[in-house]
Amino acid sequence: MLTDLNLYHELVCMYLSSSTSDFQHSYVDGKVLRVEKVKKNGISCEELSSALSIDESLLWKEDCDLLPAPTSEIAKHLYVQHVMCLLLGADHVDAGVRVLVSGDFLEALGKNILSQRPSWRVNDADVNTQCDYALLISDHSVFPQGNY
Repeated sequence: MLTDLNLYHELVCMYLSSSTSDFQHSYVDGKVLRVEKVKKNGISCEELSSALSIDESLLWKEDCDLLPAPTSEIAKHLYVQHVMCLLLGADHVDAGVRVLVSGDFLEALGKNILSQRPSWRVNDADVNTQCDYALLISDHSVFPQGNY
């Protein structure tokens, strides 16, 4: 099952398998993969804004992890890990896990989901095959039975 939630920045994919015994299924069950997209005009979503603004850089200058983040997506992930998890507790915040992905995987993913995306989104953005990671996070659109 695939969902194209955000027009410019990312594509959200869910893994479905008929087998409940394989390792891959148990590892990604209840998870979604957030994959970066790139605008059709060739401008990367990351190029639209720097990783941190001048004000953010001043605010976070003491945080040795946040400041050197090469992209805003990595900076956001580090912020969730190092700030929000500490403030609210890891039980209440899902920072997700950055996973390495290959360009071939992203290209195949882009081709496989093409027919499932709305045409106006297909015309505007593609999967960013130059990105080397995706974010694996819990699927917050479903509730486990009995845990409401």
